[in-house]
Amino acid sequence: MSNPLRFLYFYQLTLLQLENYDVGRFFNIIVKSGGIRFEQLRTKLVWTSKLKTVVTVSAILQIATFVMIVIGLRGEFESVIVWILSCIFIGIFLFWGTFIFLLFSIVILSPLDRLLKWYVIRCAKQKMRNYENLVIVGIAGSYGKTTMKEAISAVLSQKLSVLKTPENINTPLGISQLILEKLHENVQVFVVEMGEYYRGDIQDICSIVMPDISVVTGINEAHLERLGSLRVTTETIFEIVQNKKKEGFIVINADDIYVRENYKRFVKDGDIELYSSHKNGKSDVGITDTYFHQDGTGLSFTISYQGQKKRMKIPFLGDYIFGVIRASAKIGLRLGLTFPQIVAGIGTLSPFPHRLQPIQSQRDVLIIDDSYNGNPNGVEEAIQTLEKFTKRRKLYVTPGLVEIGEESTRVHQDIGRKLGKVAHLVLLVRNSVTPYISKGLEKSGFDTKKILWFENASVLFQEIQHISRSGDVILFQNDWPENYL
Repeated sequence: MSNPLRFLYFYQLTLLQLENYDVGRFFNIIVKSGGIRFEQLRTKLVWTSKLKTVVTVSAILQIATFVMIVIGLRGEFESVIVWILSCIFIGIFLFWGTFIFLLFSIVILSPLDRLLKWYVIRCAKQKMRNYENLVIVGIAGSYGKTTMKEAISAVLSQKLSVLKTPENINTPLGISQLILEKLHENVQVFVVEMGEYYRGDIQDICSIVMPDISVVTGINEAHLERLGSLRVTTETIFEIVQNKKKEGFIVINADDIYVRENYKRFVKDGDIELYSSHKNGKSDVGITDTYFHQDGTGLSFTISYQGQKKRMKIPFLGDYIFGVIRASAKIGLRLGLTFPQIVAGIGTLSPFPHRLQPIQSQRDVLIIDDSYNGNPNGVEEAIQTLEKFTKRRKLYVTPGLVEIGEESTRVHQDIGRKLGKVAHLVLLVRNSVTPYISKGLEKSGFDTKKILWFENASVLFQEIQHISRSGDVILFQNDWPENYL
């Protein structure tokens, strides 16, 4: 692959895919970045049918435009050499302007794209009418959805046949395609992660898969850039409660202040259970005698239910997992699982990739990969986890968070203030938000000499091998996609 293709053409395609083919957001990031990047791309293109179609239409438009201009200029220049040079210049200009043709191709394909989406969703809704006894567990929230989905699925699978949305499939189209391809008559429970970018997104998903059980994991500033305000975020996430089945079961996170302060506005009927990472509350499911293993191998605890007890150890580092376990157990009991079955399901849990995932590396260096946790609550949990290591030097690596909108300054300074009391060394990727983390660190009294700056993630990853030493714990917090500067 030649450099122009890698630095310009494939960079623009990567941005387009990262922005989910949103014309406005794609144009804005092109303007900010100049449409070219002289660095190795870390995000790989996924050659979906949609991307192939967009590229094909865009290429046809580019070639047709070039041919028409060349034909139009023929005879305008007395010198053949001048004409050839002009054609080369025009070709280069059109190549740099690939994004213009990509934009036009999206606009041209938009009616067909909408029609195909409508048809797929309609077929999924029709198929769902044949599954009246299927139990649907819907999960919504600004953070914690994937972890909750995996835990609930692991527990319920001890007794029931479970279908879950894979990876980050959480849109109406993705869920509909899964229904058409994977849902069959033997499936008893469908666990659905529901994503939210705009108001009405979760309502649209609920129109396809109306939940019997609605889980709200938490609310924060994630996606605030798209949703606009925490009020809209709250209303959007609680669409999962407003659009559940009439006698549906509701499970919500009592640790989250926005959930706690707002849920009564939206919960009008159905049973409701609150879960917490720190308190057993009114639940019959108890978690006590918790212990954090300093070697990074996990947490030990005792789980109990109606006189039954079991001492367990799981390879998770963050206390958030106790709330997830309580919620999963409540749902399991609701669906008829026994305590031994719930315990067996919990015992199968392992750290989910890139979510506070402990990795033992060479030289007794413990790496905590939290690169998929790009929200304020996730960062707070990560810092609290890092603080538990009392006998290791603690390194914190981050490019900051994205899509926080107008709250970005406050959120990142707050991260810096909390981090300054815990970390020994902070490694920052230079961009539009990390200076706020640095300012927060300074306000906490952190030694600025222990803040190390890097121009990009690639350089940081190379240098950290020389910076780290035996016995360190290194937390990698969030990833910074190419579509953010």
